[in-house]
Amino acid sequence: MRRILEIDPLLCVRCGAPMKIIAFLTEADVVHKIVRHVEAGGGDDPFEARAPPT
Repeated sequence: MRRILEIDPLLCVRCGAPMKIIAFLTEADVVHKIVRHVEAGGGDDPFEARAPPT
């Protein structure tokens, strides 16, 4: 992507800090559930500060 689109997908778009890939989602059901959650307004801003889960 870096060569073709001239963007680095592993740099934070907000601060430019390097990011690491920590997981791959391989189960389609999980991916669809996450997408439905975001589309429903349950996660508009992935960078929004929030408390850790309890």
